[in-house]
Amino acid sequence: MPTKQNHINIVVITIAIILLLAALVIILDSFPDLQQSTWIVALGIFASITSPIAVYEFLIKRSPNQDEIKGKSDSSEIRNGQTLEIAAGQHGTVMQLDLRGQTVQGSQPNIGSVQGSQFSIGTVNFSPLTKPAPLAVPWQIPLPPKDFTGRSEDLGEIQDDFEQGATITGLRGMGGIGKTALALVLAQRLKDRFPDGQLFINLKGIGENPLTPADAMAQVIRAYFGSDARMPESEAEIAGLYRSVLAGKRTLLLLDNAASREQVEPLLPSEGCSVLVTSRNKFALPGLKSWDLDPLSPADARELLLAIAPRIDSHADKLAKLCAFLPITLKAAAYLLAETTDLTPAKYVEELSDERTRLMQLGRAGEDLDAEACFMLSYRRLPTETARIFRLLSVFLSDFDAQAEEAICQDEGHRHLSELLRGSLVEYQRSSQEGEGRYHLHDLMRLFAAGRLEEEGGEAARNDAQQRHAEYFSYLPLQSFMKRGTLWAG
Repeated sequence: MPTKQNHINIVVITIAIILLLAALVIILDSFPDLQQSTWIVALGIFASITSPIAVYEFLIKRSPNQDEIKGKSDSSEIRNGQTLEIAAGQHGTVMQLDLRGQTVQGSQPNIGSVQGSQFSIGTVNFSPLTKPAPLAVPWQIPLPPKDFTGRSEDLGEIQDDFEQGATITGLRGMGGIGKTALALVLAQRLKDRFPDGQLFINLKGIGENPLTPADAMAQVIRAYFGSDARMPESEAEIAGLYRSVLAGKRTLLLLDNAASREQVEPLLPSEGCSVLVTSRNKFALPGLKSWDLDPLSPADARELLLAIAPRIDSHADKLAKLCAFLPITLKAAAYLLAETTDLTPAKYVEELSDERTRLMQLGRAGEDLDAEACFMLSYRRLPTETARIFRLLSVFLSDFDAQAEEAICQDEGHRHLSELLRGSLVEYQRSSQEGEGRYHLHDLMRLFAAGRLEEEGGEAARNDAQQRHAEYFSYLPLQSFMKRGTLWAG
């Protein structure tokens, strides 16, 4: 702390400087040859004399006890709207970040040795040195749903893959199949393998505005540096900072609801980290091991129904079949019966038996469990012609091959069918590695497509598609017979 003697010394020296300066001015006025530069010379003399005084005043008046600053870092950061860093032994070098985050550096010879607890340069005031408390390790992945049921085989195989060094795992399938729920269960089981955190990023791939890679990277950076961390302006700088943040860490990233390879590939982290990706869309990535999820088994579907609404009882098997073993519809039916005590399981099974209204009845439990709304998210993203082909596929009551689809849906080269397959709106099963496979729609997806055909195409479009379907399959046996060369000439 400054002493009384220090104050007296400063006052005496200041008065002496003023008197000396006045004497210099009088002398200069006596010599006309120097009059043109009088104030310049006076100002120079004043500056040369007052500089050491400023240093003296700064060191003596504002210095803490010398013992208080021993052992402090040679590089200090002080925040108050701007950042000031005193480096190199805390002697006179100032590096300042402006509002855009650009570095402004320059020599400040009049500062001297910086030891003060608070000081002022110009009109910018800097507060005492404070270090932000380190953020806790981020554990942002939500807990898995309490009603998660089944998938034991999938869980075992995927965990075995992690044990063998897999780092990028993709869970794919139609909307409502349970991709995110399975990913949350996996993350919970793998938690001990990732001591540096688990991060959850919704990439919004099925929405109108998917998250950009740069925005996803910013979420990861802020998970470690706080929500107010300022991001660089360019995407390249954000990417560099993203890689630096994850370098050397063992972190799990859950990238939920991904749209495409282009969205995910820039987010692949460095060695040591692992990635879980969920998506309705099928795409490839270097090192990606993908798992295509199927509906639940009949036994798991029954277990899920009874766990939520035990009063379903003997109706569980029939109800599971009407729900087509899809987790979203199974939960919708079970929660509706658990919450609507005046609706009997038998009555609800009867209502669901009507295909024309089944999806509507299954959506009564709430928007979060509405399969029709879930399917609509994918449908709205389809190009016009692909959406038309999807509607026409509702005429296939069972599986079909590409040739039948091309003829009935008028889809040359089944290009749009392949697009629907990539978006998990159509399923495909290959009979052998070399042979051609067969396509089919999930039962509830077929009902959804039929509803869109009737709503958007009308009765005429449906009748035309059914007519082409009937003609194709009525002609097919004759065509096959002719190919065998056994048709007799009449």
